[in-house]
Amino acid sequence: MKILIVDDSLLVRMMLKDCLVKAGFKVVTAANFKEAEVMFALFHPQIIIKDLYMKGWNLVDSIRFFKELDSKVKIILCTTLSCNALLIEGLKAGATDFLVKPLDQEKVLNLVKKLAAS
Repeated sequence: MKILIVDDSLLVRMMLKDCLVKAGFKVVTAANFKEAEVMFALFHPQIIIKDLYMKGWNLVDSIRFFKELDSKVKIILCTTLSCNALLIEGLKAGATDFLVKPLDQEKVLNLVKKLAAS
């Protein structure tokens, strides 16, 4: 299973990548939309773990962009509890599920494994 992590925080990208690689997943990361676009084209991930809010990047448009490239890609949004309205917008646009920050590695693994099995 291949996973693309998209977050503007280096710390979040490193923590998620380390956790998922140790669990046996193939993982690449991106810090912004341009990097994510390139990594998606090169890597063809089945799951994207994406920060809900990234400066200069519209949430709904980004979800639709990836879904148009691959309608089967599963998108997990990472959010704080204060972003409920935006989270609902993201789920309506096609995101599969979400995780609440600060991220718990066990919850991340459980959700990824569940999506990988479906």
